Amino acid sequence: IASCLVGSEMCIRDRAGSDAGLGFVIASQFMGADPQKAVELARPSLVASGAHYVHVSKTFAGGEMTGVVSVGSRWDSMDAGSAGYTDLLAKPEVQAEFTKPGQQHLGRVVGRVTTESGDCAGSYVGVSVLDSALSADEADAIIDPFTSVLNDSGCNGARSIAWTAAGPSTGTQATLVYTDSLDSYAKFLAGFLASDALVGMLANSGRQIVSRTLAYNY
Repeated sequence: IASCLVGSEMCIRDRAGSDAGLGFVIASQFMGADPQKAVELARPSLVASGAHYVHVSKTFAGGEMTGVVSVGSRWDSMDAGSAGYTDLLAKPEVQAEFTKPGQQHLGRVVGRVTTESGDCAGSYVGVSVLDSALSADEADAIIDPFTSVLNDSGCNGARSIAWTAAGPSTGTQATLVYTDSLDSYAKFLAGFLASDALVGMLANSGRQIVSRTLAYNY
């Protein structure tokens, strides 16, 4: 579930989300939901509650995650975000939409934004999940080669999120790459695997990429 989250706005390059003000991501996931309707219902409500941005995605390649719609947003505090989603899900029009036959609320996940670079906007988002989150020093050590691969691929930007309350995904790290071209994303993946610094980091730390998904960004 945690790998569905997407977003879009100008990103900044940083490493420590809580220290640098990158904040927290909170997302609710639904199966069978209409993503356009989710945009109409969720965005104005969550922004009014204090969200910095609200994004909706629908996974189209991701095994059991295929078809999941995620409503994700960033907040200065988890308290504010939790209250915002509680208010949203309590609205009669939202309950009517998401309790239609074939629709299911899968749950909510929370994470801390750890790094961002480039322009986090695009028609698609590719998400790769590491089995454990990088430390600040590890993130610093690979930000330059990662950004080089990202820029060379033609992708728009990237964001990393350390999941702090996400069920089985708690403790993992999702890296979201935003693009307007799936060919560019394929080039990014090839560049990542060809980078001694990036592949070496995985090998030396014993980490593994445990899942990868693709989603439409609304």
